[in-house]
Amino acid sequence: MTKNTVIFIFLNMIYLLIWYATNKIRSTKVGKELDNGFEFYNSLSTSDKENYWKEDTKILNLFFVLFIISMDISVILLFNENNLWIFSLVAGLIISSVVAIILSINLKKKYK
Repeated sequence: MTKNTVIFIFLNMIYLLIWYATNKIRSTKVGKELDNGFEFYNSLSTSDKENYWKEDTKILNLFFVLFIISMDISVILLFNENNLWIFSLVAGLIISSVVAIILSINLKKKYK
């Protein structure tokens, strides 16, 4: 196994651990209170709260999926000494954030 492969696996393991921890924390009462959409969540009816939270968690998971793809592409480009790695990383962060923001806005509109 090459040094680059070990680094690639290590970065992905750390990323997946952060993703897992984020979902675990979000599933607790404290995690919901820490979420920036808690005020909106709290204004919903009891039946809508669970559905909204599940859909909001799907949006968060989509963000993580989109970003890990760009992160992995960036790491591969970096290992191949291609200067486009930084562009890939920034583009991935912007795209995954914009997609998540648009979906969150649409989700809030759905539950208003």
